[in-house]
Amino acid sequence: MELRHLRYFLAVAEELHFSHAAQRLQIAQPPLSRQIQDLEEELGVTLFYRQKRKISLTPAGVLFQEKARHILDEVDDACHLAQKAHRGELGRLAIGFAGIATFSVMPRLIPAYQALYPSMELSLVQLGTSEQLRDIESGKLHLGLLCLPIDAPDVCCHIVNQEPYMIALPASHPLAFQPGPLALRDLSQENFIMTSRSVGKGYFDLTLRQCHQAGFSPTITQEVHELQTTVTFVAAGMGVALVPEGMGHSQARGVRFRPLFHAEPVLHTALAWLKTNTSPELQHFVSLAKKLFPAEHR
Repeated sequence: MELRHLRYFLAVAEELHFSHAAQRLQIAQPPLSRQIQDLEEELGVTLFYRQKRKISLTPAGVLFQEKARHILDEVDDACHLAQKAHRGELGRLAIGFAGIATFSVMPRLIPAYQALYPSMELSLVQLGTSEQLRDIESGKLHLGLLCLPIDAPDVCCHIVNQEPYMIALPASHPLAFQPGPLALRDLSQENFIMTSRSVGKGYFDLTLRQCHQAGFSPTITQEVHELQTTVTFVAAGMGVALVPEGMGHSQARGVRFRPLFHAEPVLHTALAWLKTNTSPELQHFVSLAKKLFPAEHR
């Protein structure tokens, strides 16, 4: 038995007329009649009552019609799903993201992608830049949203955001309500809270560089795993932190975010993926990111 036998049977069962069914199938009537007879012989049952000018389904034919329609619907669904998967519209993407991406990039990128590709499953995991690179290179992650710079020749990058630093101060700090931007050197005697270099080398090194350019080496009293945790520690009065401008929009209690003099776009967030990964679903995601965050707008 082949799928064409089921399609032929259903056409006759729905038309209840061999000639009309043959026209619908665009085949001659005699071959259609032979195919139905072959099907009945294979099954060992009679599917149609045949009268001179009329045919009707036998009880066996009624049951067979229901199951045959279900089988063909399942086959059609399977073909449709396979075609969607081939086009990169169905499947799963594992995406890592650094904490900074939750403020500036993900609120735009993720909903836009899901609207375009609702059948795609996104598996999102928050990781530091070093961990993301490791998992991208091993194939555990398809994509990453991480902080530059990185040293990974097998990984492609597209910058999706760049922003200056702000300073996060405890709300009770004397500088918290001082008007105007602050000078970084005014914080040279403060305790700094930073993410660990093992988690985000780029962010850590950029913070040190900014402090050195301001004429001091920061006293780092706490290192944390996630960027958001720095704000929690600041709120507890444990120190100050340099944070990306996007975090200043958060409603963190007990924290004041203040702009800095001569703040330049120093922190770069990039979408990263393995050069050898040319899967259509990945390429769709990258294309959308480039459209939403084009180079000329950075």
